[in-house]
Amino acid sequence: MCNISKKCTFYRAILLKLPKKAPNCTVYYAEFAKKCTFHHAKSEMNVSSAAKLNTLLYVLAQSVPFKPNYSTLERDLSISRNTLPAYMAYLEKAQLVNVLRTPAEGIKRLQKMEKIYLNNPNMAYALSETEPNKGSLRETVFFSWLRVDYPVTSSPVSDFQVRDITFEVGGKNKGRKQLSGAERGFVVKDDIEYAAPGTIPLWMFGFLY
Repeated sequence: MCNISKKCTFYRAILLKLPKKAPNCTVYYAEFAKKCTFHHAKSEMNVSSAAKLNTLLYVLAQSVPFKPNYSTLERDLSISRNTLPAYMAYLEKAQLVNVLRTPAEGIKRLQKMEKIYLNNPNMAYALSETEPNKGSLRETVFFSWLRVDYPVTSSPVSDFQVRDITFEVGGKNKGRKQLSGAERGFVVKDDIEYAAPGTIPLWMFGFLY
């Protein structure tokens, strides 16, 4: 481990720890491979790397929810294809970003990033050069609250999916059009006080956090 990693609590906080027992050996080995990648990238950490991490976070903040395009990021930030996934993982483990993944099994579950959100809406105001999009803020709040205790993934027809339940997040006038293809779906509305059939106020999910 490099000296920077030993001294900086940021790098210590993002170290992965493999579980003693893994329910799925495919996931276990995928985590093992990720850990090896982290250690390799950490050994190359320097001032330039820290600057690139800072720039990467800034780029993500300008267009949240961010849909990953590794080719573009590699070119614009001059980051190698092998290092960029590790940088993304650093930001996630440091709880600076939350990664929304597509529903998948085994190793694919670790690889498929659908969107990247900031960890909380306050960061959007701190990092964005313009007024943050209200729709993005709503999604950020919803995702950050539910992901603590529930397996939140992207939905093929709407915003989020938790097991077999689909959620569409929006303002008080949000309709159910995008939920027409979902077996079980709820509209999560901001700027309303009370629940209604098929509709849940956004603020209520705060009790789950």
